[in-house]
Amino acid sequence: MNIFEPDDAYDTGTRDSTLGAPPEAPRPEVIDRRAMRRDSAVRNAYQRGRRDERARRRGSPLGAAILWLAACAGVFVVGLAIHEGSFARSGQVIDQNIATASTSASQATRHAASKAGDAIEGAGGRLKQTAAGRR
Repeated sequence: MNIFEPDDAYDTGTRDSTLGAPPEAPRPEVIDRRAMRRDSAVRNAYQRGRRDERARRRGSPLGAAILWLAACAGVFVVGLAIHEGSFARSGQVIDQNIATASTSASQATRHAASKAGDAIEGAGGRLKQTAAGRR
């Protein structure tokens, strides 16, 4: 049997327009698109249906943004896995970067809180001096 030459069953199936029907069965009617274009009522109904469906399926911009960000994160993780040679190693790299970022962020937060506390303490001291000088 040669797999590159179609057999009789294949030829019969290609002439058959419906599944399981004998080849002698009449073909289903073909819609004449030119006649449909001329019929303005059908065209208008079709356009109304498209508008209705478009209005019903309007997506959420927030959902689209979240989906886009998740897709970007996935592409980044896969790219990093390819670069590092495995998903395990790329996970370690991501964990190390997150740990480094959280450490530096906590240090910056402590430093900012310390500066804010010093500024409030200095402002309170100046207020006390101003109030004491007016008495």
